[in-house]
Amino acid sequence: MKTNIYSLQDENGRIRYIGKTSGSPGARLRNHLLVARNGAKNHRCNWVRSVLSRGFIPTVALVGEVDGDGCKEEIAWIKYFRDEGVNLVNETIGGEGRLGYKASEKTLCKMRDAIKRQIFTKGHPALGYHHSAESIAKTSASKTGKHRSEETCQKISETLKLKKLPAWNRGKHPSKQTIQKNRDAHMGKMISEETRKKMSKSSKTCWAKRKNKLQNNEAKI
Repeated sequence: MKTNIYSLQDENGRIRYIGKTSGSPGARLRNHLLVARNGAKNHRCNWVRSVLSRGFIPTVALVGEVDGDGCKEEIAWIKYFRDEGVNLVNETIGGEGRLGYKASEKTLCKMRDAIKRQIFTKGHPALGYHHSAESIAKTSASKTGKHRSEETCQKISETLKLKKLPAWNRGKHPSKQTIQKNRDAHMGKMISEETRKKMSKSSKTCWAKRKNKLQNNEAKI
């Protein structure tokens, strides 16, 4: 496998980016231009758009061809140019992944705000998030004067009643055939002594935990 290490230059021939590709550098440049024109937000794309806004197109040059995936060589070239004082727009030290990437303080603030607005549990907004006064007013206006019909209230009532019932009694009953099968399956079966001891032990442990919990709650009061 051969990998090409390439550089991107501005209109004055200054190197601003080091990359690697298994294809041709020219094809990689076309891809960078497409991504930047589509509005991607990163240091490289911002730089490409700045060059385009000045009426120029970045140029590409082959730095070298290497065997393998070129990760080590890319890292070495990025380090070399940075050590020479070249202002590269690479966000990482090179290689695969995001190694060396450091988000700006502005980006970190945006991330923090986004996390505060994430929904951690279904149907419950994250702590710290508040609707704006305008949003509250719109919601209130949309609900004011609206009343549920008698039919809707009846349906809601029936649904809530069913939810309070155990699953086997929510209007669903097993057929006579199913009942007979269950009887036949358990007929004549005896629980072994070992199983009885396990059930007894489990029950005693459960009740002991509940008793301790009640005593702790009473002590707190």
